[in-house]
Amino acid sequence: MFKNTIIHYLYYFFYKLIILEIILRKKFFYKIDLNYVGHLNGFGFGDHVSFCVNIKNKIKKNNKIFCFSQLQYEVATFFYDKKYVIKSILPIPKFLNESRLGFKFLQNDINFKPSKLTSPHGKNYKLTLNYGTQNQIKFILKNLKKFKISKKLSLVLKKKVIVIGIKNFSLENKVNKDINFQVRQTRDLNKVYKLINYLKNKDNKIIIMGKIRDNFIKIIKSKNIIDNKKVFLFKDLSKKYSIADQVYLAEKSTGFVGNGYGAMVFFDILKKKTILFDYVWVKHNNLFHKNRLCLYKKVVNVVTKNTQRFMHTKFYSPKYYKLIENNYDEIVCVFNKIFKNLNEKI
Repeated sequence: MFKNTIIHYLYYFFYKLIILEIILRKKFFYKIDLNYVGHLNGFGFGDHVSFCVNIKNKIKKNNKIFCFSQLQYEVATFFYDKKYVIKSILPIPKFLNESRLGFKFLQNDINFKPSKLTSPHGKNYKLTLNYGTQNQIKFILKNLKKFKISKKLSLVLKKKVIVIGIKNFSLENKVNKDINFQVRQTRDLNKVYKLINYLKNKDNKIIIMGKIRDNFIKIIKSKNIIDNKKVFLFKDLSKKYSIADQVYLAEKSTGFVGNGYGAMVFFDILKKKTILFDYVWVKHNNLFHKNRLCLYKKVVNVVTKNTQRFMHTKFYSPKYYKLIENNYDEIVCVFNKIFKNLNEKI
């Protein structure tokens, strides 16, 4: 309880600092337009990557990107020269979450006015559609050449690599019991271990994304799965989990398999083969058919026995609904169809 109170006030502290800085910059540096993320409640890592890609035509001498977190700054300076990027005087550190700050405080403040962008695919599409255009992909790969890539990572990527990314909150017992907390995670990890072992028997390597504080990374380290011969942790291959290394991983790998979350945004934008399992239904999912295949969670009404896709925006009472995740056989069947040429030599 005490810890939660401290964290709440820590977020509140940074919220007030960010708003104050925005107000002061507009007053004393009024010739510079600040562009920052938050439109359509997009505060996460993937949202900021998409923001940086789509705002390219607006960035110039007096029109700059304002980053209120350290991670945002690292993303922005991958895409743009530092003279076009403004970092907050006291940016929120990486152990805090931009989405939590945004949803809890920033979005409700009248002084917080994020840049409104439209999708390059048409004004009727939301910006959350990360399917990259030809020019966007060229822009990203051109920037990639400016950065030094981890030697460990480039060595592993000389072979065919499948990237796996898993969200899991089983270590957070209280909130994890809520069916509505299941939006972006896989609860049953046994099928993931089985999938990794299945892939190990093929002529390819596996890189697992996730930072040291992520539950899945904490859990899998004790499972004797990471052998650094066929199965690797991305955090061990990349210095400081750099943005350039993440882009390089997406570009050089065969594709991504796992949950839908910010870490796979570069796979989306670069149009790599992607399988998302235990996913949830949102309206724009059908727009990703060119590069992404989704396997959806389901919910069963325990009274009527009716089954439906898990809807992102709907509330499910645990009294009446039971959650059903995708099983191992479903995932492997789709994997073998999408990555049918995986065992062919490069």
